Amino acid sequence: MKAAARAAGILAAYFLLAIVATLPLATQATDHVVCDASAESGACIGTPVLNAWAMGWVLRQLPRDPLHLFDANIFFPYGDTLAYSEHLLGPALLAAPFLGLTGNLVLAYNLVSLLTLALAGFGMWLLARELVGDSHAAFAAGVVYAFHSFNLNELVRIQTLSNQWFPLLLLALLRYFARPGWGWAWAAALAYAAQSLSGMYWALYAPALVAATVLFLAWRVRTPAHAWVPLAVTFLPAMLLVACFFLPYLRLAHEFGFAREEPAAVPLELYLRTPPNSLLYAGILGTAGPNELAPHFLGFAAMALAVLGLFRAAAPSRALRIALLVMASFGLAVSLGPRIEVGGTSFPGPYALLRAVVPGFENVRYPERLSQFLVLAIAPLVAAGMGVLRRRLGVAGLTAISGLVFLECLALPMKQAPLPPPERLPSVYRWVAGVRDARVVAEVPTVYYTSDRPDALPMWASLAHGKRTVQAHSGYFPPTYALIKWRLFHFPSDDSVDFLSRFGVDTVIVHPGAAGRPPEWAGPDPRWSVVGPFAEGHVALTLQRGVPVAPPTRNDRLVEVERDGWSLRSEPTGASRVLDSDTTTAWAFGPRPGESWIAVSFGRSIRVARVSLLLRPRAWRFPARLKLLGRTPGESGLHPLSYDARAAYDSLASSLLFEPLRARLCIDLETTPLDAIELRGNSDAFRLPAEVAELRVHSPG
Repeated sequence: MKAAARAAGILAAYFLLAIVATLPLATQATDHVVCDASAESGACIGTPVLNAWAMGWVLRQLPRDPLHLFDANIFFPYGDTLAYSEHLLGPALLAAPFLGLTGNLVLAYNLVSLLTLALAGFGMWLLARELVGDSHAAFAAGVVYAFHSFNLNELVRIQTLSNQWFPLLLLALLRYFARPGWGWAWAAALAYAAQSLSGMYWALYAPALVAATVLFLAWRVRTPAHAWVPLAVTFLPAMLLVACFFLPYLRLAHEFGFAREEPAAVPLELYLRTPPNSLLYAGILGTAGPNELAPHFLGFAAMALAVLGLFRAAAPSRALRIALLVMASFGLAVSLGPRIEVGGTSFPGPYALLRAVVPGFENVRYPERLSQFLVLAIAPLVAAGMGVLRRRLGVAGLTAISGLVFLECLALPMKQAPLPPPERLPSVYRWVAGVRDARVVAEVPTVYYTSDRPDALPMWASLAHGKRTVQAHSGYFPPTYALIKWRLFHFPSDDSVDFLSRFGVDTVIVHPGAAGRPPEWAGPDPRWSVVGPFAEGHVALTLQRGVPVAPPTRNDRLVEVERDGWSLRSEPTGASRVLDSDTTTAWAFGPRPGESWIAVSFGRSIRVARVSLLLRPRAWRFPARLKLLGRTPGESGLHPLSYDARAAYDSLASSLLFEPLRARLCIDLETTPLDAIELRGNSDAFRLPAEVAELRVHSPG
């Protein structure tokens, strides 16, 4: 009973530190979140909204239809849309009791963030106490593990923050190999499953940690063969469960070619950089950004303690200390990315090998998250160093040093932004929720292409109305994302209204302007019916249903022209990429409208009936403004070629929907003999960075 009370007190202490480390979150936890990006209105946008939405979707869908958990309501008409980012099953399950008690999803999300920090500290305290044998010395290990700079930086990404089960996994394995039995085997398997289901990064990394730990401990204690049975039996269902959650991600990767570009090298000096609002080191140490290339500062006191523990401690054993050093070195090396840069010298790192041979690493965006292995190893060494000092400093001295370890990584105040719970959103969403014929929702005005974070707000609102939406912010985006957003950006043009109605959007929510009133164009119109304005100034437009976008039809009367003998010129350069038969390479239009062109000389007369522009998969960036010119044989100059722009972009929508890896913009012409063509154009105010992966020309058969 005394031990349980002590453990509860330690957990409460870490929870209190979590409140301090995230100030002023605790004072605004019902309708604010830690957020590194805000819209002009001040509302939170981007990743925190995405993660809060994902937790809300999981908690709504699990009791209703768990077998279709991934069929979320974003990115209409696609399926498995939860798998465009993290599913967050683990954090959602932690949030369930809080949501049940408070009915407030934002508060539940914030409480899970605080609890995750506290559990991370508590789990490491248990592990360090097991290794060092001193509960007072172990407290600093939990402080380092839970509150180091990178972990606090990841408060906006709860999938990365949710690393609290790693220490318990190692603890369970330690105890299992000390005394093999079913109890600790099940504990290890449950910790493995809990950690893997908290984030897909951790699901990818956990098997390596388990394998290395098991092999080391088995070698160390010379485990007999029969002792492996409980571990194998318990881990098998856990691994199968985790594998089931990989399937939607694998399907999307196969269908859409989802993968990440090779990440850049991560500078070693990030381990000496802090957030800009560091309590102790602002203006002294360098600072780092909030997302990629984030601060990784562990604190000078923590590093000194780890060195002391490595060389002077009696516990853990020398073999365990060496194993922790190897793990820390591995974590540091792989966190630096595919190439390690030190003092102007660059050489391949072990991360490059992982990316080349381990399935799943091609989808890893930020190698610096592998620093988890470094911190997981350093924290017990910090406890070992504290154990060395205990005889001289006593409990009071250890408490003071633990406080210094905490303060060195503290960065306050935490940047926050409002995020009203779904039930407090404007009344137009409640109207949409109650209208049976409102099935697919879009919202305007929207912003230009390169700013996708504000699309998190329509996604968040979808929790209030429960209908499908075409907009969202996520880790990946479906093939039609840029095309839909382009049409919404230009709403209410005729082309935009026609496209949305054909795409399946039946309800458009129009947000009020700065004066709190809807724009003048959002009134009666033959193209829609108007509902509102609502109390907050929103208007809902009910679109007439159009003819659905049909699959591409094959035109057997056209044949592709051989491209031998063609010559190219372009501005900007790089036009040869459109003839290399490789859709992963592309020629990019220039940054400003009207200054980009690509000229193709056929070297002979060709009867041109169609020009096809293939898009680069995974990007699907198309030219929003396009002018086509041609040269008739015997003439010296180029003349404009007329074509049906709406039909061309309809063909693009069709191929994006039904053949995304071969998506193309088809420009159909009245058959004309030409010996050269020229494409001119670029983006418009939408700022879509246009690309052409391949250029094809077709003639009548």
